[in-house]
Amino acid sequence: MKNSKDITAPIIVLVCICLVASFLLAGVYQITSPIIAEHEEAAANEAKKAVLPNGDTFEEVAIDPEKLVPGVTNVYKAANGVGYAISTNVKGMYAGLKIMVGVNSNGEVSGVNVLANEETAGIGSKAMDPAYLEKYIGVKSADTVDGISGATYSSKGVKTAINAALAMASELK
Repeated sequence: MKNSKDITAPIIVLVCICLVASFLLAGVYQITSPIIAEHEEAAANEAKKAVLPNGDTFEEVAIDPEKLVPGVTNVYKAANGVGYAISTNVKGMYAGLKIMVGVNSNGEVSGVNVLANEETAGIGSKAMDPAYLEKYIGVKSADTVDGISGATYSSKGVKTAINAALAMASELK
């Protein structure tokens, strides 16, 4: 039979190792979280600027939940009044199709930027191709642009996101 020292010593050592590892992880998190937040904000600002090139700075618009168009997650207004950058989250073939759409003051799409997607590579991802997304620039309805054969659900997801952004922008006027 083992004595109590043979059993408790390894337990104490393991607890100490866990505590040190936890404190080290907490310290790394404290150091890196502001840097990560700063990089995420910079990426978000670049995305806004990409979809609304004439916008200078952007401020988030508080929207009444009852007036929020389905699929719209955030709305940012350009401080110089040239339009809105609108974040959407819709379903293509799969959920999680996150698209930012720029809508200018004339109610036209000024840019489309895919932030994240889980569409099938080589098939559904064709609807995320910049050449295809450029077809939406200048339109007041995404329904005027043809979808991509073979990427029907992904194309519909892009159209849903753009139409939601256009509807949200017209609601804000």
